[in-house]
Amino acid sequence: SSGMGALLGIAGSASVAADDLVLVATQLPASTSVLFLMADELRRTVFMDGLLCIGGPTSKIFRLPPALSSGSEGTAMLGPGLVALSNDPLVPVPGGIQSGDTWYFQTFFRDGSPCGSGGNTSNVVGVTFTP
Repeated sequence: SSGMGALLGIAGSASVAADDLVLVATQLPASTSVLFLMADELRRTVFMDGLLCIGGPTSKIFRLPPALSSGSEGTAMLGPGLVALSNDPLVPVPGGIQSGDTWYFQTFFRDGSPCGSGGNTSNVVGVTFTP
């Protein structure tokens, strides 16, 4: 409904020790609900008005709390602190994010377009974490 596809990017580093990675979703519809998701595998499945490109037959999809709003600018950010968050009991990632792991991130957002099913996804960003 914004006229552009949502775009997920990153800022900061992939260092586990620094834990300063930030997920940045832009080009979202204004003031909509946004969820950040992570999984350790890729896939391509039609999902609502987009594609769910994370998770696979042997992989769970983890939702990173909290649910956020895109605000009037159509932007949402999560982080820093993703490594610590992955070890939180609310996000039961087995073993959390470790150095050498590759994790894939994607956003899901509510989209009130009258032509769709009410939700869409962004692109995927893959991150291989370092010490």
